[in-house]
Amino acid sequence: MTVNERLSESSMLDLFYTAVEEKNVQQVMAIFKQMELTDSSITDILISLGFKYPDDGNQ
Repeated sequence: MTVNERLSESSMLDLFYTAVEEKNVQQVMAIFKQMELTDSSITDILISLGFKYPDDGNQ
């Protein structure tokens, strides 16, 4: 199942898109953690979305 399908199934798709539009990387990460994605997968997705991994507190 794709991440998009998982977001839709979990009713978090709108919340996810809002977080992305607001560039709220912490919220995006929290959503992915709730979906039980691995840290590696989360990092890859954040990079593909144009976010920097927030290891230094920056977006």
